[in-house]
Amino acid sequence: MGGMGFGIQIAGNAFRVLQKAAKDANKRVMKVVTDSALRVQRGARINVNQKLNTTGKSTPGSGVGGSIGIEKDPAKLEARIGPGVIYGRIHEFGGVIKPKRGEFLSFISTQGKTAGQRLFLRSVTIPKRPYLQPALDDAKPAIERDFRALVGDLLEE
Repeated sequence: MGGMGFGIQIAGNAFRVLQKAAKDANKRVMKVVTDSALRVQRGARINVNQKLNTTGKSTPGSGVGGSIGIEKDPAKLEARIGPGVIYGRIHEFGGVIKPKRGEFLSFISTQGKTAGQRLFLRSVTIPKRPYLQPALDDAKPAIERDFRALVGDLLEE
């Protein structure tokens, strides 16, 4: 059975023009990715201040909120957002803290009837107090709008 084929040869500077267009599109996509990550980061920092700052002693640039960073990966056109402190995860998802060494956790209470007293406990349950997921949920409509606009612009050109 015989077949037919065809080929396309790009002449002149068309190849360079296509490369430039692809590079420009990547830059524009990465800008929207970065802007979206910044939007979520801002929301997460506000959430931390409202949900986790129960003593009023934390300052906006410290603790979990101050550690929320953005890692950009232009090669994958993505950004990751998260806390830089080890205890950021347990606040988002909740969990039980147990001693690594010894039988008890020991700390000075800062709240309630035991404020100022040293406590010795076998475990402490941290309730789920999400700050990242709600920030993403709140930002989602604006992120979707920005990406729709970008895709529309790229397809029109």
